[in-house]
Amino acid sequence: RCISRYDLLRQAENLGFPLLIKAVAGGGGKGMRRVDGAEGFADALTSARREAVGAFGSDAVLLERFIERPRHVEVQVFGDRHGNLVHLFERDCSVQRRHQKVIEEAPSPGVDATLREALGEAAVNIAATVDYVGAGTVEFVVTEQGEFYFLEMNTRLQVEHPVTEMITGLDLVEWQLRVAAGEQLPLTQDLIDHHGHSIEVRLYAEDPGNQFLPSVGRLERLELPAGLEAVRLDSGVVSGDTVSPFYDPMLAKVIAWGETRDAARLRLLEALQQSVVVGVASNLTLLETLLVDDAFASGSVHTQYLDAALDRLQVDAGPDGAALAAAAVMVMQRRGEQARRIAARRGDGQSPWADTDSWRLGSASWQPLAFDTAGQSYALAARWNGAGALTILNEGVESTWTVRIEGNRVRLGSDAGQTRHRVWVDGERVEVTGEGRRHQLTLRAALGVVGSNQEEQQALTAPMAGKVIESRVQPGDRVNEGDTLMVVEAMKMEHRIIAAHDGVIEMVLADVGDFVEGNAVLLRFADDT
Repeated sequence: RCISRYDLLRQAENLGFPLLIKAVAGGGGKGMRRVDGAEGFADALTSARREAVGAFGSDAVLLERFIERPRHVEVQVFGDRHGNLVHLFERDCSVQRRHQKVIEEAPSPGVDATLREALGEAAVNIAATVDYVGAGTVEFVVTEQGEFYFLEMNTRLQVEHPVTEMITGLDLVEWQLRVAAGEQLPLTQDLIDHHGHSIEVRLYAEDPGNQFLPSVGRLERLELPAGLEAVRLDSGVVSGDTVSPFYDPMLAKVIAWGETRDAARLRLLEALQQSVVVGVASNLTLLETLLVDDAFASGSVHTQYLDAALDRLQVDAGPDGAALAAAAVMVMQRRGEQARRIAARRGDGQSPWADTDSWRLGSASWQPLAFDTAGQSYALAARWNGAGALTILNEGVESTWTVRIEGNRVRLGSDAGQTRHRVWVDGERVEVTGEGRRHQLTLRAALGVVGSNQEEQQALTAPMAGKVIESRVQPGDRVNEGDTLMVVEAMKMEHRIIAAHDGVIEMVLADVGDFVEGNAVLLRFADDT
C-alpha cells in the first residue's frame, strides 16, 4: 500500500537515525539518501523518490538501518534448472563514492574462513528461497565485529565479476550460456576452489576534485597497457569517442591477479601508471593514490573510507623540477615539429621560421613556458644547449638536464641522477607520469595575466550538461551560503547547485525542464554581494 510521508517519518523515527532511504526498484547509488535526523527527512525523501523514478520508473522506497564503518561484501551465486545452487566465494566492494563501487577485490581481506563459510551458506539459502536460476549476487553489509546483514540481491552478472573469474579460473559468462541452454552447472560446490588474489578498479570519466561529477566531452586519448602479465582490460570505448551525459561514465575496468594481495595490488598499480586519459577528467590519479594508501594496502577499509580520506588522498604537492623539465621538453619538441611541418609545406625547410627556439644570430635564446595545475602556476624559461641538453630557469634558479626522447618517453639526467617520465601533449593539456606520480598540467600563454575571479563569484554554473529539474529561487530572493538553489539531473543522478556565499539573486537564466550545457550560467547574484 501507499504510505504517506508522515507515516514514513514515524517509521524512520522508530527505526532511528542515521538511516538510509533506498529505491526499491534499483541500486547503484541512485535513489539513495542518508538521513541523520528528522529535520532532513522530507527533502531527502522527495529527492530519492524523484531520482528513483528517473532511473527505474518507480518511486517506491524503503528505509533501513545505517551501519557505521561496515564492509560491503557480496557473494557470487549460480543456479541451474535442475535444482543445483552453488556459491563462488565473496568479493569486497567497500571502496565506494556516492554509494557506487570504485575498487573490488576477491577474496575479501576482512573475511576469515569461518565468516566466508557462513556468508556463502547464507547467500545460497537466500537464492534457494526463490528457486534462483542463473548468475546472481547476494550482497551484505558486514560489521567490524563480523556480524552481517542482508542488503540486496542483484539478479545478473555484475561489473566486478572478473575478480571472481581470476581467482577461480572459471568463465562465468560460459556458465550463464550453459544454464540458459538447460545444462547443469559444470561443477558442484566441493569442486569449486579459489587461488591467489584479484583486484579491479573502475576507470571513470569523472572529477574526484568536484564531488565526482561525471566529465563529458570528446575522449581525445585512451591508452591502456596491453600484454602485461596477469592483467585484464575490459573497455567499451576508444580514443575519439564521446562521453555523453546520458550513460554511466565508466571508461574501462582494469583487473590484476597475484599470488598474494600485495602482488595483485602492485601489478595493478603498474598497469595504471602506464595508462592515459586525455580529453575528459578521470579518476586515474586517484586510483593510483588509493592503491598505495596505507589503509588500502593493509586492507583496513570500509564503505565510508573514500569519503573520509578524499581530502588527504588528493593533496597534490605539485610537480617537481624533473617533472616540469619533462613537460617543457615535450612541449618544445611538439612546437618544433609543428613549425617544421609548416615550413616544409611552404617549400622552405631551411627557413629560420622552421624552428621555435627563439632563434637569434649566434645562439638560441630562452623560451617562456607557463603551466597551471592544482591551483598553482609555474612560470619557466627553457633553452636548448646543443644536442641533447636543456637548461630550465625556474624562479631564478637554473638547472641543466641531459635529454633523451623516445616517443612519449623522456629520460632526464642531472647531477642527482636519472629520471624517466612519460609525457602526453594534447593542445593545452599536458600530462606527466613518472617517479610514481602523475600530473595534469594546463599550458597557458607565458605572458598571460591571471584575471580576477570576481565574475566567477557573481555567477553559478552547471557542473555538467543536464536537465534542470528544480528551481527554488527567483530574482530578488536573498539566499544564504549553503542553500540549495537549483537541482540539475545528469546521468539519472541529481546534482544540487549550492550558494557559495550569502547574497541576492539578480537573474535566473534557466527554467525547470531546460537542458543546459556544462559550465552554462544558471544564476547571477546582484553586484553588491
